[in-house]
Amino acid sequence: MANGLPGSTSALRDRGRRPRRSRSRFSTRRGFGTLAIAMVGGSVGVSPGQVWRSPPWSWPQYRRLGVWRTLLLRAAGQSPFTAWLAGWIIFGPTGLTPAGFAALSISAHVLAVLLAVLALGPALLLLASAASRSRRSIWSGAWWSANGASQAVLGLTTMACFGLACVAGYFTYQAPTDPFSAFPVFLVSPAAGAVGFLVAWICSNRDVKRTIRGGLAAGYWMSSDRRWWWDGTQWVDAFFRAPDSALRSPDEGYWWTGTQWIALPLTPRGVKTRQPYR
Repeated sequence: MANGLPGSTSALRDRGRRPRRSRSRFSTRRGFGTLAIAMVGGSVGVSPGQVWRSPPWSWPQYRRLGVWRTLLLRAAGQSPFTAWLAGWIIFGPTGLTPAGFAALSISAHVLAVLLAVLALGPALLLLASAASRSRRSIWSGAWWSANGASQAVLGLTTMACFGLACVAGYFTYQAPTDPFSAFPVFLVSPAAGAVGFLVAWICSNRDVKRTIRGGLAAGYWMSSDRRWWWDGTQWVDAFFRAPDSALRSPDEGYWWTGTQWIALPLTPRGVKTRQPYR
């Protein structure tokens, strides 16, 4: 079926109905560049000025990482928020004094150490691996692994949140009768964490954004339901295979079609899957 859209015909076949033929179309928004007619290796050359779309924040729903890697990535991604809570909980009751910290119970000491490790451990690891060549392997599956600048900003943001939260805890300790007077100081740490997190996210997308806006990212003919892409000779199911030359997102969870991001397939390379639709 040379001119049919595989996404629609397969759905009709599953229902036991006769598929209806239709001509495939590839559309772009006006003013976003002109598509070239020539196709090279299945991709469609797009003139400079592609529309930039930010990759999704989360991984595809059907993709799951290992338990330990999931815990590590979540601890690092949530480290600014954890540092904010840890700094305020640890130093709020003690007032930043050694005597006040020593007066706490053993269980409070254990809780304080655990919170400090959860808050500062990922931050130190981020800063230590920011300039390392093994950065991508350590933080595989994380958007901040795209470049060292993103990791450094996220690590420094966590450290800053912890310090600001300690100061907020000190002001809360100094004003026990009117704790709401320290409320503005209490909000400085999460505000700084949100700004730093956003800056780190922008840094992680820097190279991908430059490639797309510069017209250097390959574009692909897609079916109307975005399930199939054209490799130059046949339609290929995007759920099972993605183009090798397609641009990947910083977390390597999505690939760029030329107009939007699509989740990378779950099947590892080398595993035989269903044959492409012809």
